[in-house]
Amino acid sequence: LHAQASKILHVTNGVSVPYWQHPLLARPETLSDDELLAVKEKLKEEFLEWLWRRALLWPHWSKKMRKHPLALWTRRITSYKRLDILERIFHDPKRRKTFLDTGVVLVVGGRIYQRDNVSEKMVYGLVEFLNRDEELGERVVFLHNYNVWEAPRLFYGADGSIMLSDDGREASATGFMKAQMNGAAVIANPDGVVPEFVFIEGHTPKGKQPNGFGVSYSNGQPDPDSFLKALNDFSAAFHVPARRAAMIRGALAVTPDVS
Repeated sequence: LHAQASKILHVTNGVSVPYWQHPLLARPETLSDDELLAVKEKLKEEFLEWLWRRALLWPHWSKKMRKHPLALWTRRITSYKRLDILERIFHDPKRRKTFLDTGVVLVVGGRIYQRDNVSEKMVYGLVEFLNRDEELGERVVFLHNYNVWEAPRLFYGADGSIMLSDDGREASATGFMKAQMNGAAVIANPDGVVPEFVFIEGHTPKGKQPNGFGVSYSNGQPDPDSFLKALNDFSAAFHVPARRAAMIRGALAVTPDVS
């Protein structure tokens, strides 16, 4: 194996610590909880300061969202990864209110395969809806041309990462791993490799630390109400410093395994 290593010039879907993890988070055991939270706040502030310019927002948006939990939905956009769950939530007045009440800010980015008309329609329909709903449009930000060069900024600053898919369809997923090695909690279905690295609060295996929130299935698809509950639980943990610090440590603890 080592004799072949020189042939590997690029890793396109790997999770390399030197590329994806911020150096300030490399040794969390040397930081107190207060110091660890201060590091995350610094990285989040830097990310939001970049994001308002990159996404053509306003500086007051960045300041307003500093105290909100921020979760990434940065995945390849295709039907089985269920970005359309947002439409099901936003078109239902009760669910829409529940989402807004969580306080969670979503940053959405990803690639659509050429000629994938279903995914194109899903994204454009959601963007048009958000353009008409100012309150939701402030809380769901689409990042045009999400790419590997800018992506580390997102993972450095995010509080959470979302990994949803239809039951049995996810091969692995690596985006949430990049978030974990930067201390982000994961909101996910138990599909692909998720059960190996995401440990749900209240259902954590012996010797592991909680680092995520589970979303159940309904008829083989992520359940909207379970997703909303996970977002609410994520938000609740974010607003309690001790719980937030514990979640960050739980996420960082799996870095050697996802690397």
